[in-house]
Amino acid sequence: MKPAALPALGLCTLLSGCEAFMVIPIAAGCMLRPGLNLYPSQLPPAIVGQPYHVQVGVEKLSLLSGLRAGTEDQPLPEGLEFVYVDTEAHGVIQGEPTRSGTYEIRVEASGMGTQCSGQQVEQTYTLQVMERADANR
Repeated sequence: MKPAALPALGLCTLLSGCEAFMVIPIAAGCMLRPGLNLYPSQLPPAIVGQPYHVQVGVEKLSLLSGLRAGTEDQPLPEGLEFVYVDTEAHGVIQGEPTRSGTYEIRVEASGMGTQCSGQQVEQTYTLQVMERADANR
């Protein structure tokens, strides 16, 4: 081994050790971070033929990579749609429902990761759509 290689080898060993000092706290922080929560905790009831507008999002998370409501198996009630507002990091369930009933709506969200991988959260809401006469009781 050449004499000049010894300091270079020592420097490489020292620098590779620094990575261990950085990786361990980052990994611990990733494991200890709190889970994600969707808001609102429940959907307010809707009334057939009346405008409905509810904001849905993830608490304390501004870097969303995806947010959706309703699936093929559990679609939104007729007359309602989900609009993802990318610049605001939330979505809106809006429209005028056309049929009364009780609907299960699945909302899924995922956040972007930086040093930690992105998190995901899902929640199934129950939306009660009432006839106008039933809502006035």
